Amino acid sequence: MKKTALVVEDNALNCALFLEILRHAGFATICDTTGGEAQRLAESVRPAVALVDLQLPEASGLDVIRDLRAKPVTSGIPVIAVSAFARSADGLAALKAGADLFFCKPVDPRRLTAAVEKLVAEADAGMEANVA
Repeated sequence: MKKTALVVEDNALNCALFLEILRHAGFATICDTTGGEAQRLAESVRPAVALVDLQLPEASGLDVIRDLRAKPVTSGIPVIAVSAFARSADGLAALKAGADLFFCKPVDPRRLTAAVEKLVAEADAGMEANVA
């Protein structure tokens, strides 16, 4: 069974690109284009990873990340924050909110795929260690 990746991105072109990159990496994908449904989707689908844009129309990406981290059922989901703004303050804010990594757009597909695979593998290893 394929693992699922959640993409929270309001720009249709960026969303399509991220979905294609993640599908090519072997993930099933779901998308929230506003940020308003991200927590509900994450709770119901339990994605292996979440990719969250910081600029969203209904909820800021920082709020989405904080919400994911706040609930036990979603707190362990690896989160990659993305933004078109290359300011270091945006990256620091994302990491402070609980993101595992921060990427500036445009994102290199190979770097993103490698990061996603590494975070998912680390999360899987952590879950196996907790079960043992």
